[in-house]
Amino acid sequence: MDKIYIIEDDENIRNLLKIALEGFGYEAEVTAIRKIRQTDGLQELPIMLLTAKEKELDKVVGLDCGADDYMVKPFGVLELSARIRSLLRRAKREEKKDTLT
Repeated sequence: MDKIYIIEDDENIRNLLKIALEGFGYEAEVTAIRKIRQTDGLQELPIMLLTAKEKELDKVVGLDCGADDYMVKPFGVLELSARIRSLLRRAKREEKKDTLT
């Protein structure tokens, strides 16, 4: 089962995301970006930002800070699930490349 770390400052949204992701069959855990990037073995973990900030500059800053994808709130749960599958596919391809070299 794939694990997804949730970083969300709004408790209600955080709980809703956890329930939705677990409903899609993922293991969901609440944490923070700094903790992930400082933890051995997690530095390459795919990170998606879900935010209300929708300006182009906000997206550029988020992606340049290390996010792998960026979604603006409000968001659709089906699109969220599709983007997660895409991130996980890319991460698994990278893992395979790393093991072959």
